[in-house]
Amino acid sequence: MINKTKLALGIAAATLTMTGALVSPQAMAISKADRVAEAANNKVDALEAQMQAMQAELSRLKERKQTDLVLVQMPAKFRNWISG
Repeated sequence: MINKTKLALGIAAATLTMTGALVSPQAMAISKADRVAEAANNKVDALEAQMQAMQAELSRLKERKQTDLVLVQMPAKFRNWISG
């Protein structure tokens, strides 16, 4: 009876070892895929922030251009008065 129990435990241990060996690469692949996805998300967030900063700068420059055009088209006495 003890030999049968030892044999059953040995088979169970071998089965668990083989299952772990087969599942482990899949778990590592999923983990790597998660890391790659996280890195991609971080890059997207950084690019989005950069894009928003560029859009804000573009809006500021467009507004400045409009102001400059108005000042150029204004008579000199008003330009001098506004400028300072």
